[in-house]
Amino acid sequence: MEYSLEEWVEQATTDRVTFRQAVHTILLAISSNDYLQPKMVMKGGMLLGIRYKSSRFTEDIDFSTSEKLADVDPVEFESELNESLHVASTELPYRVSCKVQSLKVQPKRGSETATFPSFNLKIGYASLDNPGAMKRLEANSSPNTVKIDYSFNETTYKLDELNLENDDSVATYGFADLIAEKYRSIIQQKFRNRNRRQDVYDLHYLLTNTEVISSEEKMDILNILLKKSEGRLETESVVKLSLDDEETKVRSSENYHLLAKEVSGDLPEFNDAYTLVNSFYKDLPWECIQE
Repeated sequence: MEYSLEEWVEQATTDRVTFRQAVHTILLAISSNDYLQPKMVMKGGMLLGIRYKSSRFTEDIDFSTSEKLADVDPVEFESELNESLHVASTELPYRVSCKVQSLKVQPKRGSETATFPSFNLKIGYASLDNPGAMKRLEANSSPNTVKIDYSFNETTYKLDELNLENDDSVATYGFADLIAEKYRSIIQQKFRNRNRRQDVYDLHYLLTNTEVISSEEKMDILNILLKKSEGRLETESVVKLSLDDEETKVRSSENYHLLAKEVSGDLPEFNDAYTLVNSFYKDLPWECIQE
């Protein structure tokens, strides 16, 4: 089911080729850097596109780390990334240059809501054959960017990896972590006053494109969900009937129809997708969880 990264780039539509080339450059930069590679675990929609061939378009690359914000100096992080981006762009045949355009800490340091902070980056990209675009890139004003959301204080329980050139690799969420985090995000919506239309689609895609999900994997998903919910959700919020909650369903359906413009092929009808996602959730081994 998995693409190679080169194949993923080759499969791009004409208007997305340079964007995917930039993503390849960024991932190679991270995988080949001894400072960045151990700190960054890839997750989210971009990983679904590369590893599981999901067609849902996203401009973000999501990463997480178990490290604390205080342990990562943003100036050093940006410097290491820029240096590695330059090297990666020379190693790949695309003639695409990438450079950090901005790095912001969210929420701001000292905020009461900073338990799970993140770096929000914009990585600009430009063709080496376009002097004007390169000038804007160097001035940190490129209009063409790949966004990175890099979350701190997040433990990954089942790691996998995405292999790149020269035996380098980017650490990624394993299947159980991907599923568990998507379910946590759905449940979290009403407590964080958010609407996340993509999670039901992503879960429906993963569940319908995976041949067999074993009992052991289901146990892993449930255990990881419960661990990932600690500190974010009350214990009583993560139960077998969590997705039966009407507000949770309504929030998941908000603007779901807009995904039709972001995916290739037919968009599954929301109620059908939600029913399948809820059924799998209820089928997790809740009876094995001690009261």
